[in-house]
Amino acid sequence: SMVNAIKIAFNGLDKKKTPVKALYLIWKDPYMSVGDNTFINDMMQHAGFENVCASLSRYPELTVDAMVALQPEVVLLSSEPYEFTSEDEHLLISAFAKANLTTKILRVDGEVFSWYGSRLLKAPEAFKVLSADVLT
Repeated sequence: SMVNAIKIAFNGLDKKKTPVKALYLIWKDPYMSVGDNTFINDMMQHAGFENVCASLSRYPELTVDAMVALQPEVVLLSSEPYEFTSEDEHLLISAFAKANLTTKILRVDGEVFSWYGSRLLKAPEAFKVLSADVLT
């Protein structure tokens, strides 16, 4: 069944490594992230990330200064519901660089973090590729 295929794929993810502290952004103007009790937060954990906004309400609004203060190792810019651009990426790269942080800024496929059902079949492989990107 599809459910079994999804379970098998997720069981194949490496759960032993230390989670990477991550900030996941879903919106701009205002910037919005995801807190605890969200599907995306759960998917982040499966992907090997520790959500730096997990203690906040479901969809917290953040300023750039607040993002920098959270000191994530990586910022994940979702492709949906707002599709972040390379311009958005560069703006954040310079903001974190000004604070002398080596935070990586990556645009990611929002589908694998926020869609359920058959889309979950794609997620584990996408997470493995993303994990390799984060570590390099």
